[in-house]
Amino acid sequence: MFNPENFYIVVQPNAKASSLFAARAYAPGEAIYPFDYWSAPLTPMHVTNHSCDANGVFVDEMLIAARAIAPHQEITFNYLKHPLPASPWDFECLCGAANCVGRVRVKTSAEL
Repeated sequence: MFNPENFYIVVQPNAKASSLFAARAYAPGEAIYPFDYWSAPLTPMHVTNHSCDANGVFVDEMLIAARAIAPHQEITFNYLKHPLPASPWDFECLCGAANCVGRVRVKTSAEL
């Protein structure tokens, strides 16, 4: 699933740890990767970070580019809009967006 023509991972010495970056440009509305949280080994979804101003959005189990994504730009989705079955979150948001909520608190989709 980690095709180097589409993505690459950057490991950072900060709270984000690992991040997913675009290896090529994505046009608005273009499919990026399918919802694949349960697969092993690691999938792109496992290293896609939260942003309050995310450039990706899940539509029908597929992460879609919400706007143009340039090569070497981090790919993100808004965890508040897409809770996962087994991943509760409670962390300080580091996205730096103008619309940043400051703290991300999300129950699992099973708890909603």
